[in-house]
Amino acid sequence: MRKLKTGKDHHINLRVRRDHIFMDSYTQLRSKKPEEIRGRLTITFIGEEAVDAGGVKREWFSLLSKEMFNPDYMLFKLAANGNTYMPNSESGMFESDHLELFAFIGKVIAKAIYDGFMLDCYFTRGFYKLICNIPLTYHDMEDVDPQYFKNLKWLLETDISDMGELLTFSYEEDRLGKLEAIDLIPNGRNIAVTEENKFDYVQKICHAKLFDTIKPQMEALQKGFYDIIQLKLISIFDHRELELVISGLPTVDGKKIAF
Repeated sequence: MRKLKTGKDHHINLRVRRDHIFMDSYTQLRSKKPEEIRGRLTITFIGEEAVDAGGVKREWFSLLSKEMFNPDYMLFKLAANGNTYMPNSESGMFESDHLELFAFIGKVIAKAIYDGFMLDCYFTRGFYKLICNIPLTYHDMEDVDPQYFKNLKWLLETDISDMGELLTFSYEEDRLGKLEAIDLIPNGRNIAVTEENKFDYVQKICHAKLFDTIKPQMEALQKGFYDIIQLKLISIFDHRELELVISGLPTVDGKKIAF
């Protein structure tokens, strides 16, 4: 982590209201340069007298990370596994400045790593892979859509040579209540998935569903994150290590889960 400690020393003092912590923090940090955010950060909760020796900042990170998932913002949605989050592909319908908010969230996550604080948030496996620039696989679909993951697993493990045109290199996506065919490759809806090309199909459909559908949101978050911690530095972690660095071990019913 010592490699992350670079840049000039700056000091930012945030004054935030507990019941408006997300937007107060966003408003005050949005105009700050990356080197300023990497500097010293102190937090003051308006109306409270406390010296920020670390405890107040720890509380700020904890409260802010929970507020990211406030359903009023519609920035994230709960994955099918019921305990991790992923960006909401429809966030732009609810917040006009949603991409700026995702960039802010990326900066907050990176700042927590930079300062050695953990956040009260857990994301899907694919999310951590995208931050680390690790290729997605069909296993990452399990968090998002367990049944679809099983279908892909079946496809990979089954010889489909005699099944005819079971699938094509396309998929249907619900856009504003209307199903729209999306090609995975040029003219994909007219190209059959075969035993020979099914591995390529699975890779492309997973990338489409796990990244392309949230590409604007994820790229904004990545940009914010990399403004604080460059990709070449965060890439020393794999996705499991990044999750531990951001959030520690996940819990179920108050008990830590071991990997």
